[in-house]
Amino acid sequence: MTKRINLFLVLCVFSQLDVLSQELLLEMGLDSGSFYMETTAMRNETSAMRLPSKDTTKYRFFKPDDLHEKVQYQLGLRHNSLWAGYSSSYETDERSREGYMKYARERDEYFITFANLLAPTLYFDFFGESGKEYILLYIIVKTIRYDEYRGGGFSNNEAWYDIELRSKKGTKRYPIDKKLRFTGSGRVELRFWNDKFYKSVGQSPIGNYFIELTFVYLSNSKKIKVKTEPFKLDV
Repeated sequence: MTKRINLFLVLCVFSQLDVLSQELLLEMGLDSGSFYMETTAMRNETSAMRLPSKDTTKYRFFKPDDLHEKVQYQLGLRHNSLWAGYSSSYETDERSREGYMKYARERDEYFITFANLLAPTLYFDFFGESGKEYILLYIIVKTIRYDEYRGGGFSNNEAWYDIELRSKKGTKRYPIDKKLRFTGSGRVELRFWNDKFYKSVGQSPIGNYFIELTFVYLSNSKKIKVKTEPFKLDV
């Protein structure tokens, strides 16, 4: 309890001190075992279209692989049965993602397990000064562009490292319930979801996000920020 109070006081005193980090190096990539692959795409390019753009820069693009589509299809069949049972007990305006996932978890653990595995998971490795402690305070996600595909996916929120992306342009701050601490170097793994939910069919749309992440750490009584380059992600 004392440690929590001390940390709270430190955050209050130094909340105005923001430094863009030059000491924390960042590397990112796909989590092992992911049903995703990495390629490149331009700003206005998705898996389904390519719109004219003056920006010809190629950005990192993480999108589903062939196995993802096969598993997604099998989950769709299971979803149809689960959704029929869940929705028969509720009017459309009473249905919710949380209620449906609770219903599915009680009846089909396979569905829940693979719905989580199909969500894109990225790792972020941070390399700082040896012997120096870093505490992750929160994450800021900037949505630069969003394009929705036809079809739907599944959504769930189970742990502190789940990030529900906003399809609306702008920034959102994600607090960290379980503070990550590391000395010298450490890893953050984030699993991403789409914030939309269609109550009529019980699915979230699949969309292409063009985003940028900022990680805010506390180190030596200073808040330091580490930014990713903009990248594209199918969710």
